[in-house]
Amino acid sequence: MMLKKWTDLTRGAAVGVAFALLACGGKNDSNANRIKPIVATLAIQPPSTSPVVYFKPSPNDTAGDDLVLIDVMLQPSAPINMDAFTLEVTFDPGLVQLAALDAGSNPLGTCDILTPEGATCLGSGACSSPLCCLNGEDVNRKGDLIFGVATTSGLCAATSVSSEVKLATLGFTAASTGTSLIHLIPGQGGCAILDATMDLGIPCDDGGATVTGSR
Repeated sequence: MMLKKWTDLTRGAAVGVAFALLACGGKNDSNANRIKPIVATLAIQPPSTSPVVYFKPSPNDTAGDDLVLIDVMLQPSAPINMDAFTLEVTFDPGLVQLAALDAGSNPLGTCDILTPEGATCLGSGACSSPLCCLNGEDVNRKGDLIFGVATTSGLCAATSVSSEVKLATLGFTAASTGTSLIHLIPGQGGCAILDATMDLGIPCDDGGATVTGSR
């Protein structure tokens, strides 16, 4: 049986984005019909401090399928200026796979959806088109996502952020049964908010996030 799932993500008030995911089952016979599809569930603890970069379940996620959506949020405790941010997220690639990353309408501009199989960088780095990059096929081969968004420091005015904003949405599919940690690696080169190449020192908290695949 062939199943096809489209999950719509909202960009601002007017723009819809879809993650297209295809799950393949066995032949349509009595034995195959007894095999239940994998269902992915997400567990995250909310952060206890501020400022912080943290994970939270996306309100656009739907229960009962093999996909979970995680929003990566920035919560400052006072206004900050930023011109770049980086994320590093590790996971067990035998249990979960990154389906896509959506950083549309992030504080620095708009990034098109990036997938591990697609272009590793999109955008020009100009003030109206930030450079958005991930580490391509290494993501699902190694279980290590490295992602960054930046405008041209010194040429573009830094963006001021004074309240909670979304940096990106991560879409993970369950590849097998079992539980994988979704770990946000802290520090420059990992999870960091930057201004003129300087790490602002904002902590990163993944809330002990896990994705569990079950049947």
